[in-house]
Amino acid sequence: MTDLPDFHVLRAAARYETEGEGIRSRHCFSFGAHYDSGNIRFGSLLACNDELLAPGSGFPPHPHAGVVIVTWVVRGTLEHTDSTGRVALCRAGAVQVLRSGSGIEHAERNPGRGSCRMVQFWLDRAELGPPGHYTQVDLRSILRFGNPAPACLLPGGAILRVTRLQPDGQAALRDAPLVHLFVVRGSLSLSGLEADLGLLDEGDSVQLTQPGELSALAGKDGAEILVWALRS
Repeated sequence: MTDLPDFHVLRAAARYETEGEGIRSRHCFSFGAHYDSGNIRFGSLLACNDELLAPGSGFPPHPHAGVVIVTWVVRGTLEHTDSTGRVALCRAGAVQVLRSGSGIEHAERNPGRGSCRMVQFWLDRAELGPPGHYTQVDLRSILRFGNPAPACLLPGGAILRVTRLQPDGQAALRDAPLVHLFVVRGSLSLSGLEADLGLLDEGDSVQLTQPGELSALAGKDGAEILVWALRS
């Protein structure tokens, strides 16, 4: 991975966008009809989709295999159903993890009266194993300003952390061979890089290779960020 640049910034306005009935999806990587040979994946991370679902809308049953799907619910409630018979509600401030294993079919919809916003990640996991392992972690009681809350730890060493920063607040980022940062809300800047990336706003993402010790400094409105620490 030494031939990768030290960092790559994707601004919110440059994301690929897909619109359907009651759904708006913005993608940080090649996805569906959007293909860019230079932006297919980052380490084991295959997708980072910022989804907005209108009341009653969602994704009908569809299959997955060999991936882990990690979803952070930003606003509203997400209903998950799958071919094992499971029905689960994931509310804002919680993360759900679905290991598709050798194959599973699932559906997602917004059962509420207001909009539902979620950020969903897909990770490549070649080991298949049993299908349909589902977990959910509610971070509302442990997520504190400036203290990264570990949302999930996956086989292969991938770790997702959620951090909320007060205005002008600061937090250190976990050092890892590969780091992917997505700004959910607010704005921030990064210190510890030789280059000045400027202000990172809502919807911006950054891929960092061998970043070393970095810190995130929130802007005047604070920030909420999702940070993946990945192996190369």
